[in-house]
Amino acid sequence: NVRKFAYESVTPAVGSGGPVYKKLREETELSFGTKLGSIYRHSNLGLSLDYSRILNNEHNIVAKLQYSMDRESAKGQNKSFAYMDVVVFGHYGYKNRYLIDVACSASATSVLAPKNRWGLFPSVGLGWVLSNEEFLQAEWLDMLKLRASYGLAGRADYAYDLYKAKYGGGRNYYFKNPPTSFGGTKEKQLPVIGLVYEKSHTANIGIDFKAFKALSFSVEGFYSRRKNILVDDNRVGTTLGITPAKVNNGVVDNYGIEVSARWDGRIGDFLYN
Repeated sequence: NVRKFAYESVTPAVGSGGPVYKKLREETELSFGTKLGSIYRHSNLGLSLDYSRILNNEHNIVAKLQYSMDRESAKGQNKSFAYMDVVVFGHYGYKNRYLIDVACSASATSVLAPKNRWGLFPSVGLGWVLSNEEFLQAEWLDMLKLRASYGLAGRADYAYDLYKAKYGGGRNYYFKNPPTSFGGTKEKQLPVIGLVYEKSHTANIGIDFKAFKALSFSVEGFYSRRKNILVDDNRVGTTLGITPAKVNNGVVDNYGIEVSARWDGRIGDFLYN
């Protein structure tokens, strides 16, 4: 299919004569076809089911079930990604004194091998509001709470097909008589053996304190260990002849203490903190 185009000028008619057309320039042939140039699609879906109820003014129950899916696809090889999460969450509080939160996430991603595609990541949190106990009732005490939690999180934002070996065109080789050139094949990518989710184990314990309608104080200690981090394999020498595959064995530890204090006051119409 070919079309020709040109530019013309027109002079409106004066009197009884018709308009005058003058060709200014012809363009080169413009061809077209039905081939798809590029395409990109991004779709996501989220569903949730919530439940909340207070029984006898003592038992506070909250539950949640959530499903989410995120998918990206584009024209070409290894340009599509899919992620899916199913999360279950539950909360129970007794007289607003004793609190427990439990959650569990089941996640899947297309960038991992089928046998390692799913990951399970639980977490739990406990709280004790001492200021709601009868033995700690005081006019000056607004809130005193002890809390602790532990959780496991995962991530897999890797490139596509890292767990696969890949081959491509290599040097030419000569066989037969007379010698005839044949194209060779070589390794292009070494696979990451045992590629799994990077995992983060996090635990903390803290105290929250409020008093005199003005003072807020918080102390928290935390420890976090990231495991299965994808890192370069420095054990392999340069004589290998190909870029070594990464390894899923990096570890990073973080720990510390966070302290915060705040005072909110008022003098007449003037507020300060």
